[in-house]
Amino acid sequence: MNPLAGASVTPERIDQGVDYSGSGPLHAIGDGTVTYVGTSGTGWPGAFVEYRLSDGPDAGRYVYYAEGITPAGGLAVGQSIRAGQVIATIDPGSPTGIEIGWGAGIGTESYAMETEGWSSH
Repeated sequence: MNPLAGASVTPERIDQGVDYSGSGPLHAIGDGTVTYVGTSGTGWPGAFVEYRLSDGPDAGRYVYYAEGITPAGGLAVGQSIRAGQVIATIDPGSPTGIEIGWGAGIGTESYAMETEGWSSH
């Protein structure tokens, strides 16, 4: 499932994940379980939502949506989600935009950071 289906986005840059600006809903790319939901103190400039995929070729991998997002109402750790389910919305006009990427499953750490595939230096 395309996580940006129904959203209006402009690609920005690639760093720990892929950055976009825009507005609209963010969908789950596959069935899974929510592993993290935070709106403050996430270590990112904004909210952070992570889930672990339970089916398909990437089963067991983590996906995150971060920065200028608002988690869907009622979204909670341990909740099962379905492919295509809206799990967050893009905050229009956010100065940081949003970031989508593979999570490491360690708090709010991206897979790129965990594997030293990205550095702020």
